[in-house]
Amino acid sequence: MSIKAKRLVNPYEERMLEFLRTCVDESYKIHTQVSLAQFCEIDSYLDKELRNFFFSSSVDALITDFDYKPCLVVDFQSSYHDSTEAKERDRKKAFLLNIAGVTLIFRD
Repeated sequence: MSIKAKRLVNPYEERMLEFLRTCVDESYKIHTQVSLAQFCEIDSYLDKELRNFFFSSSVDALITDFDYKPCLVVDFQSSYHDSTEAKERDRKKAFLLNIAGVTLIFRD
């Protein structure tokens, strides 16, 4: 059996994160590849499909304040997001983040 470490972000995501660093004040923190369940919690009923998505989905970049409270999510768009399935995942993510009160922007 063999396991090896790999980069957390791909080159496209790396360029986008470098761009974000130029846009975000030093008092904010940028976190990458964060699962929704790490910064949101379910406090009422969610249907099974959305619940499963909630626990299996992550965001490309989460920006938090100095106290690690979520402020903004940035999802990097690429040709990967053109498929019907990817658009549905983006719709679900936007819906859940809207309920949580966390702003989501899609960045090309």
